[in-house]
Amino acid sequence: MKPKETVEKGQRIYDEKLKDKLEREALDKYVAIDIKTEDYFVGHTPEEALGTAKTNNPQGVFYLVRVGHKGAFRLSSYISHETDWKF
Repeated sequence: MKPKETVEKGQRIYDEKLKDKLEREALDKYVAIDIKTEDYFVGHTPEEALGTAKTNNPQGVFYLVRVGHKGAFRLSSYISHETDWKF
């Protein structure tokens, strides 16, 4: 399965079957969803959720999301204004 298909299927499972329940019970935790079986595994960290998922199904294909957020991680950058730029 292509990565884009994995993301689309995982997000669909989350939105249609898990979102309401998990946002009441596990807000800000991580969930790994097996896109083939639709089993899911919740953890306090991404490593915990994926570790439990892989233990239960070593051959699974998992979609990871942070409950109540658009994705599992947020990217940002930081620029220090104290840097002494010399060329």
